Amino acid sequence: MGISPEEPISSSYEDFCVAEKKYLQSNKFEKDREYWNSTFNTIPEVASIPSISKSYEDISCKANRKTFVINEKFYVFLYILLT
Repeated sequence: MGISPEEPISSSYEDFCVAEKKYLQSNKFEKDREYWNSTFNTIPEVASIPSISKSYEDISCKANRKTFVINEKFYVFLYILLT
């Protein structure tokens, strides 16, 4: 059923701390801990990305600009359409 969005959640940081402490002392925590310790028992190989063969000084950011000339009627049409 849940809580309706209008109802405030009555939870505080203190409530969180109490719940966390309870979890850390539970069998579920031990089970979760064993799972994650076995899952990450070995460290996976580091993924690597091949380096760029050029140095950064050789890479250009040069771009080409396209210019279009439109008449006033079309400009007004675009202005009205986009605002």
